[in-house]
Amino acid sequence: MGGEQRHHHGVPDPRRAVRERLLETADRLFYAEGIHAVGIDRVIVESGVAKSTMYVHFRTKEDLVAEYLRRRSDTTRAGDAGGGGAGPGA
Repeated sequence: MGGEQRHHHGVPDPRRAVRERLLETADRLFYAEGIHAVGIDRVIVESGVAKSTMYVHFRTKEDLVAEYLRRRSDTTRAGDAGGGGAGPGA
């Protein structure tokens, strides 16, 4: 559940959890305020992740933004593939 990656013994992978927290925080802030309006320091503070840890997962803000956009695109495509949404022409 929750999309957590687990080690082979069912224990959550802590590195994956940190990456997910960064991405969830970035998603919330970028969506609400815009990518250019939100600095990387704000994402770091609001996610509760150390700056050095953030840079282990994403070398630059651009890397974080690229993953954010990739996930948004995947989510949109998955929703479109379901056929149940009220898109254009519906």
